[in-house]
Amino acid sequence: MKKLSLFILLIPFLGFSQVKDANFWTGVGLEMGVTKDFKVGFETQARFDNNMSSFNQAYLELSGEYELLKGLDAGLIYRYARKNDGDYYFNQNRFCLDVSYGYKLDMGLSFKTRARYQHVFDRLGVVNGIYPDKGNVYRQSFKIGYKNKDFKLIQPYIGGEIFHSIQPKNPNAGFLDTYRFKAGLDIDLPKRQSIRLFFTYEYENRTIDNQAYIYGIQYNCEFKSLHKRNKKNKKD
Repeated sequence: MKKLSLFILLIPFLGFSQVKDANFWTGVGLEMGVTKDFKVGFETQARFDNNMSSFNQAYLELSGEYELLKGLDAGLIYRYARKNDGDYYFNQNRFCLDVSYGYKLDMGLSFKTRARYQHVFDRLGVVNGIYPDKGNVYRQSFKIGYKNKDFKLIQPYIGGEIFHSIQPKNPNAGFLDTYRFKAGLDIDLPKRQSIRLFFTYEYENRTIDNQAYIYGIQYNCEFKSLHKRNKKNKKD
């Protein structure tokens, strides 16, 4: 496990000499169970590009997830983002419908896959003769994590994700509009808190500036479930 964790930490530096655009993402994620099968979440993040020198975007995200069966979940997400296009700032809204399935493998390994349909738009209607900029994307992600029962402080993971634009901005992009390779470490902290360190390589099927090396850190906190609180109060 230590060798795997060390390798994941070194991944970002192995290709650093060939970086065309280093990005930095940082944020906060909060989560709380409402019932036994339903939980809600909030996430905010700021992102920087051009070798981490300029602001790219910031967003606020609300989510709800329901466990349909053991290991099978469905979720709905709304995100509001403020983005920088280089010459001006603009707003973007996004709705996502997720279906995910995860299960445990042998030797502390776990596997999770997620299918996501997302609809993006910058406005609801026509403004000054300008029609809304809309887009629909299908995304499929895969993740393999490791958790040692005797050493839970650091939990490494690797994964990948593919994007298929149902309404592609670039008709020459082919079936895969974008793909990502990911690696990271979840560092466990007291009181349901954790820090995630991650690296993502992203490739977009465009003609120029189509590669990004993303470095990130995020603080996460899971609040005690309302269901468990109510259950404890009834016992008291």
